Amino acid sequence: MPFYNPQGDNRMNQQAKLSNILSVSFFLFLVVQVTFTILIWRDVQVLKRQSEITLSGSLVGNSSLFAGKDNIPPFFFTDTSGRERSIDEWNGYPVLIIFSSHECSACKNMYASLANFLTRNPELYVILLTVGTPDENVQFLEDYSLSIFTNFTVGAITEETWTSLGVIGTPTLVLAKGDNKIADVWFGYSDALWQEVENKK
Repeated sequence: MPFYNPQGDNRMNQQAKLSNILSVSFFLFLVVQVTFTILIWRDVQVLKRQSEITLSGSLVGNSSLFAGKDNIPPFFFTDTSGRERSIDEWNGYPVLIIFSSHECSACKNMYASLANFLTRNPELYVILLTVGTPDENVQFLEDYSLSIFTNFTVGAITEETWTSLGVIGTPTLVLAKGDNKIADVWFGYSDALWQEVENKK
């Protein structure tokens, strides 16, 4: 005949409650873990973005480079043949100086469209400067097939010169017209950058 055991029933209820509590606790634990992971990921992305803006120039805007100066100050760099060059050699010519880094993601995006820009603007001299070695710059020319352009020069400058000029990030572009007079300065790269430069030259 059927037998009812109230103690056994209570035990089962307690086990069910305990199971529910454990399930809820585990669910809350997962929610906390997922939320924490999302927050950490968001903070990392923000820091990465800030780093790119500061060091890699992912946005176009005004730079403090040559702040308060009307003319490009004199400085020297070493071209890919190892010869020391002076920026004054381009005095009187329209020139675009690009301070760049071959490791910079924004710079690499810029490199991809640089050949088209050089082709469209043969009258504009473009000088790309890095703190790399001449050999690294030769490799850069080969990688992007840029050695064919007679209006394009690549050079290496020292870290001391880089700092003294006030370069705060890459890419930084300085457009100068005749007599090395500064027409405009850009920091960073966007798809509209080359058109902005062309409108100013």
